[in-house]
Amino acid sequence: MISQLIYTSDAAEGLTDADLGCILATSQRNNAEMGLTGMLLYGRGRFIQVLEGPPDVLERMMARIAADERSTHVHTLLTRTIEARDFADWSMGFHRLTDADWVNHPAVNHFFDQPLDVSHFNAYGSPARFMLQAFRDLTAP
Repeated sequence: MISQLIYTSDAAEGLTDADLGCILATSQRNNAEMGLTGMLLYGRGRFIQVLEGPPDVLERMMARIAADERSTHVHTLLTRTIEARDFADWSMGFHRLTDADWVNHPAVNHFFDQPLDVSHFNAYGSPARFMLQAFRDLTAP
């Protein structure tokens, strides 16, 4: 069984570009070893991440993330069972959101709605597919 989990968190005060690079490198290595796939968006001091993998592995990973001092206010938005991974080829895709990204793809803001209203993502089939499409839109040349 494969589960998909989406969460948000705040970057800790003083998070540097070097810290962000370390988070990404560690995530890519650990996710590959643990059989997890996913994507991380970062902007305005916030993280949005989707992770896919076995439920017990996701649970352990979320405990690690919650304990990591580089982020605070970890909030799980969605956990669901899926038949196929949306990010099968990515141990961890990454995009740093710019101010232009927030303006050009304003639906990204809906991930910070409390509680998450998944109706914003119905056109994409799921919030994770929305993130995948947003990532492709934002990184296209």
